[in-house]
Amino acid sequence: MSNKRIGNKTENLYLQKVKDNGGWATLIPSGYYGQPFDTVAVLKDEVIFADIKHCSSESFNFRSNIQTNQNLSMQILNEVGNKNIKIGFVIYFKKTKSFHWLDYNYYITLKENGKKALKHNEIVRL
Repeated sequence: MSNKRIGNKTENLYLQKVKDNGGWATLIPSGYYGQPFDTVAVLKDEVIFADIKHCSSESFNFRSNIQTNQNLSMQILNEVGNKNIKIGFVIYFKKTKSFHWLDYNYYITLKENGKKALKHNEIVRL
């Protein structure tokens, strides 16, 4: 299966997970102004901007998985400072068949401290 198909399948699994938990979610069309996020979701009182990542290994590598336009867009949105907005990465680990949340601010802190990757058990499970 191609990377694009794997990504699409993972995005749809996440959308369904949000809906199953009483939320609303949609995909941002590919190529839409650089598409800094894959999804926008509303769950309870939070708006969640997330890029969905499919990880076939046991670790999520920051360098190979996070694109410059995503980082810049998340930084700009983070500067808005709305406490009801969550920004980050939803990571699906194939081996454990589980979704995990990596908050953008936590990612920045880890990166500034020299961290280059995280294992699934080091990231909050959704």
